[in-house]
Amino acid sequence: MHLVSRSRASRDLRLVKVSISDTFLHALARLAPGDIKRVALFVDKLLHQPDAARLRPEIVHDAADRAVRSLKVTHDLRAIVRSEGETLLLLWVARHDDAYAWARDHCHDCGPPPMSVDVEALDSAAD
Repeated sequence: MHLVSRSRASRDLRLVKVSISDTFLHALARLAPGDIKRVALFVDKLLHQPDAARLRPEIVHDAADRAVRSLKVTHDLRAIVRSEGETLLLLWVARHDDAYAWARDHCHDCGPPPMSVDVEALDSAAD
């Protein structure tokens, strides 16, 4: 699923398009309800305020794919993403250590998903 944002992110992350992979959705479904809400707020902020300081990406040094980054969702939750040009692919979300372990074990060539749906981010949230 592609969520298109017209905003630009700070420093290392120049963002035009956000893609959500099926692995991210599977990981999201495994989280507690409160964490799911926090991830939803994180994705909303990523789309509408990508220059927020807490979205600054960190390199996952143990991942074979050098384009893999970690974004801070909460103090303990991390989103594993792949940054390529102006596209950010959300790959996984989990507790800090579990997220980094997943990136190390699964991110050898984490390219875009084979099928996707485009969704454009709107300026105002739906009521």
